[in-house]
Amino acid sequence: LGGRRLSGNVGVRQAETEINSIGQNTVGRTVTGNNKYTDTLPSGNVTFEVFDNLYIRAAVAKVMARPSLGILSPQITAINVPSGTDLSAFGSLSVGNPKLSPYRGNSYDVSAEWYFAQGGLISLGWFRKEISSFPQTIFYEGRLSEFLNAEEREALKLQFPGLTGGDVNRRSWIDADGMVQARQTRDTPGGYLQGWEFSVQQDLTFLPWYFKNLGVQFNMTKLESEFMYLVDPGAVTPGTGVVTRPAVWAAGPWLGSSPKGMNFTLYYETKKFNARISVADRDQFYKTYPIGVGSCDPGLQANGSACNSPLINEFGITDGTTNVDMSMRYSPIKRLSITFEALNLTNEAGRQYAYNDPVLTSYSSTGRNFRLGLRYKY
Repeated sequence: LGGRRLSGNVGVRQAETEINSIGQNTVGRTVTGNNKYTDTLPSGNVTFEVFDNLYIRAAVAKVMARPSLGILSPQITAINVPSGTDLSAFGSLSVGNPKLSPYRGNSYDVSAEWYFAQGGLISLGWFRKEISSFPQTIFYEGRLSEFLNAEEREALKLQFPGLTGGDVNRRSWIDADGMVQARQTRDTPGGYLQGWEFSVQQDLTFLPWYFKNLGVQFNMTKLESEFMYLVDPGAVTPGTGVVTRPAVWAAGPWLGSSPKGMNFTLYYETKKFNARISVADRDQFYKTYPIGVGSCDPGLQANGSACNSPLINEFGITDGTTNVDMSMRYSPIKRLSITFEALNLTNEAGRQYAYNDPVLTSYSSTGRNFRLGLRYKY
């Protein structure tokens, strides 16, 4: 194009998924779950050489990723029955979901890359991911009979044969059709994340003497996102399908990713010796949302009863960190190498907070770590 190289490719992938999930219920009977879906996944990319060693790249793709096998089980994978005398106490259980949809989305990327010298690169990229569905682990409540039929409840009682103490209380709780908080992964409508990344890499070969073996790497990322999270799945009357409590959705950022991050590395490389020191800085980020998934507000309710499964519509936050690490390797002979690593030189601690008025919920520190190694090849 205009005497400059233009290249690219387009393609399409057809993915058909069929799930046959087999397990056992609490009375040993086989239970099955089935699901089937088909995805047509087109993609394309193009590269244009604007000037010598300056390239513009663009790519677009429809993407899909399947849920992990562990959450596709059709059975109740864990159950806990209260052992106290309070029949209003909540039990808990985990339920698989073979009907989950896969992660689905559209991916867009644009970048400019300038290879300004041997071993030198400056790049700036923009990306956007539009995710139309992704599985989210949620908690919801219901009567035990909503999860186990009469035969299964009787079989569950047989697991607690004791004539006194906790086993008697557990059987009474089962007969009372106690409330349970269930954990299950369900489909949610997704959202988007977008941002840009800037990076520089340069071998400092223009420097004199031993300094010519130095090099630097730097990258910075800016990210923004918004996803819809299911904070209360609502309630439906079994058998009739009548909605007794509507589902509640709330917007929040993509969990686990900092809105800003930076990495810088200074390295030194020769045939026998190499070393590098790196700094990684990231802003605080949201780790959990919501803090508590339930059907009532925390504290006493209007009727004077306590809320055993509150909805706490706030974020769990992990504090920002700045970590400095270094490593060295020396090979006096071809078969022998000596290595040294020093991790967390700044003695950075991990801190997690919750609520809009932050309260420290977790503090952890590994301290500084030093490792010395010897490797011989024969």
